[in-house]
Amino acid sequence: RDSFSIDIFGLNTFTFVAAAYLAIFTKRYLNLTASQVSRVIIVLIVCVLSVFMRYILNSLFGEVDFGQMIVYVMLPETIMTTIVATYTFQQLRKCVLRLSV
Repeated sequence: RDSFSIDIFGLNTFTFVAAAYLAIFTKRYLNLTASQVSRVIIVLIVCVLSVFMRYILNSLFGEVDFGQMIVYVMLPETIMTTIVATYTFQQLRKCVLRLSV
């Protein structure tokens, strides 16, 4: 299958590209202070909207339970992505500061 099909690969390709554009769009309007809190908010927004995009696309072509999607997909993905992204941003910042000296 290719990236234009509704199969798993095409669905994930579309939502990841859309999430990248969404991250740029939200960063432009929410990252005014460039603080840690605003970065976490951007990660949360992009993650939640990415899950909802996948839910909507999946529900167009089959039946998907909204409650199970919230409990088994959105909550774990949002929590883990936020934790990992926060740690990754901190480590990348240390690398950049070390290289800029």
